[in-house]
Amino acid sequence: MFKKIGLAAVCLAAIVLTPSAAQAYQPNPYSPNAVCGAGYTVVDTAEAVEADGSGGENRVGAVFLLRYYNTGWFCAVTIKYHLVGLASDTGVSLNGLKDEAPRWYYAGPLKVYIGPGQCANANGYVTGTQGQRVYQRRDPMFPVFYCLP
Repeated sequence: MFKKIGLAAVCLAAIVLTPSAAQAYQPNPYSPNAVCGAGYTVVDTAEAVEADGSGGENRVGAVFLLRYYNTGWFCAVTIKYHLVGLASDTGVSLNGLKDEAPRWYYAGPLKVYIGPGQCANANGYVTGTQGQRVYQRRDPMFPVFYCLP
């Protein structure tokens, strides 16, 4: 009896916790500007894209780097396009700061001040359709960045 109930509970949990195609691609209600706050504007962005297995691509998220007006303040955020509203591994880093954890909508915001002649470098990832990490530009070695003169 216990084995039957236990197996039924596992099967029910798998059905409830496995996102359907409709759940997987809900619109994200958050924008990078809303997450970072008033006065921040996007200066660089890169999408997290994965192959879909049929020659096409899936956009599963994006990393955004924003600058506050004409100051040295920068903000980085990773916005999810896949599994929106469901907790999944999502991360963002900005000049050594990191925010990595299961997130429902986005990772970040991370904010840092840089001086003249320095650069702001951001990386990020989201969970892809096969459960793997998908990085911006498909490679964590190619960050989004902006350098001050």
